[in-house]
Amino acid sequence: MATISAIVRTFNSAPTLAACLRSLRMQTQPLIEIIVVDSGSTDQTLAIAAKQGARIVHYPPGERFNYARALNLGMASSSGEWLLSFSSHNVMLLNTCLETMLCLAEQTSAIGAYSVTSRSPVVTRAEPKSEQISVAKFDGFNGLWNTCSLIRRSGWQTLPFDESMPTAEDQAWAAAHLKVARAHTVRIEPGNVLCRNPRPLFWKHVREQIVIATRVLPEDRRQSFWQRLLNGARQLRQGHGRQAMSTWCVACGLLVQRLPSRHV
Repeated sequence: MATISAIVRTFNSAPTLAACLRSLRMQTQPLIEIIVVDSGSTDQTLAIAAKQGARIVHYPPGERFNYARALNLGMASSSGEWLLSFSSHNVMLLNTCLETMLCLAEQTSAIGAYSVTSRSPVVTRAEPKSEQISVAKFDGFNGLWNTCSLIRRSGWQTLPFDESMPTAEDQAWAAAHLKVARAHTVRIEPGNVLCRNPRPLFWKHVREQIVIATRVLPEDRRQSFWQRLLNGARQLRQGHGRQAMSTWCVACGLLVQRLPSRHV
């Protein structure tokens, strides 16, 4: 039987952590360990993690937080053949979620698999649809989602997550494997994974899109500033105001990056 280690990144995650860890413990595919990588929580996060039997790894105090660094720290201290990256605000709604991810990854010889998360608590009993993401299908956003991803330890050892990435470390990791090793990942939907993140995500998504356009899929920058503005206007007319605002913010962010820097 394959061995799996779970890595959960936390920072003041008390409101959601207990349910998150309970959902991991109830899986039909057992975990050999749950590792919580904590970044200086001041609430009850550490007490909850300890009560749930998780092993705690502390992010270096005083060091600027980096998503990839936190994952690498947790994975370096793990021992499983497979490594599950799971967000502290997520809950697996079915006890077969992890088993499904592992089966699809092993059956297709994938470097990793990920489940699409949802804001809806409704459980879908139908067989989930899976899609193999190869380099030809990679669009910069569908390679891997570290909110709920399962990767081979050998793949991580060959190529750890890039700690120079401010965000989108999952897409950068997937892109490297897809392009260089000609590997593939598996996208699973519905994954029956509930996202309960209480924090606003708008600017996080904007930053991710800018980083992906500049670091992960540079050819995406061929879309001009004016094309992005027009796309935003089209989204606004269709009633997608939040999406339009995101498109315009990305356009402005990419434009600023292209401007020559001035040193005083």
